[in-house]
Amino acid sequence: MLSYEYLLPFKNKALFSKKQLLSDRERWEQKERILHHKLTELEMEIERLQMEIQKPKALMEQYENNQIFEKQVQQKKSEIIDIIKGRERHIQTIKSEINLTKHDYLGFFSSFQLQNPNFVL
Repeated sequence: MLSYEYLLPFKNKALFSKKQLLSDRERWEQKERILHHKLTELEMEIERLQMEIQKPKALMEQYENNQIFEKQVQQKKSEIIDIIKGRERHIQTIKSEINLTKHDYLGFFSSFQLQNPNFVL
């Protein structure tokens, strides 16, 4: 068997290595906790920035929707104006036809009265 004095330095070295490993482990665990905390902070910052990005996007969408709505309103307005102008032209045509018909009847009755002087309207 090996003597105790001979094995003592190896035992001390093993104990030192174990203590060193435990110390290293604690340091790594501490670093892991710090990094995990930083990661959590970064994730929260990313969420905050994404929310800030969504605000302008929503405003831009709203602006685009308003532009589309304004174009639709303008188009409807133009259609209504065209319909009104068409109806006004139709009314004007009817008035012209009435005036022509009235003129024709007046001409007819004048010539009729000239041909038949005894007939009174």
